[in-house]
Amino acid sequence: MNLQKNNDLLFGQIVDLIESTKSKTIQQVNSNLTLLYWHIGKHINEYILKNGRGEYGKQTIKRLSIQLISLYGQGYSERNLFNMTQFQEYFSENILQSLTAKLSFTHFVRLLTLKDPLQREFYASLCHNEHWSVRTLKERINSMLFERTALSNKQEPTIQNDLEILRD
Repeated sequence: MNLQKNNDLLFGQIVDLIESTKSKTIQQVNSNLTLLYWHIGKHINEYILKNGRGEYGKQTIKRLSIQLISLYGQGYSERNLFNMTQFQEYFSENILQSLTAKLSFTHFVRLLTLKDPLQREFYASLCHNEHWSVRTLKERINSMLFERTALSNKQEPTIQNDLEILRD
C-alpha cells in the first residue's frame, strides 16, 4: 500500500514538472514569435520608407507575402504582413519587451484596431496584468471599459499615472 502511494506521489510530481515545462515552452515560443513579427514589421517599414511609400509599398508587401507563403505557409499573408507593419509602428520595442511574456500576437492584432494610443496602452496593460485571453480583451473593448473609466472623472494624466503604476 505504501509503495502505491509513493508511486502516485512520484507520478503526480512528474506530471507537474512536464506540464510546467510545457507551459513555459509555449510562453517562450509565443514571446519569440511576437518579437519576430515586430521585427518583420520593422524591416518592412524601413524598406518601404527607404524606397518611398504609396503604391510601391503595397506591391512590396504583396510580393513578399507570396514568397514567404511559399516557404512558411499562410501565416505570412498580405493582411498579416500589414498587421506586422502596423504592430511595429504602434508599439515601441521597450513596451513590447514587457508585454510579450503574456500577450500573443493575436492580442496585439486586436489592439491595433484601437486608434487612440492611450486606449491601446490601457487595454494592453490591463490585459497583461489581468492575464486576459483574446476573447476577454475583445469583450472588454466591446463593453467600452476604457470609455467608462474615462467617464468616471479620470482625466488623461490620471489614466496615464494609473497605467504607470500598473506597469510597475
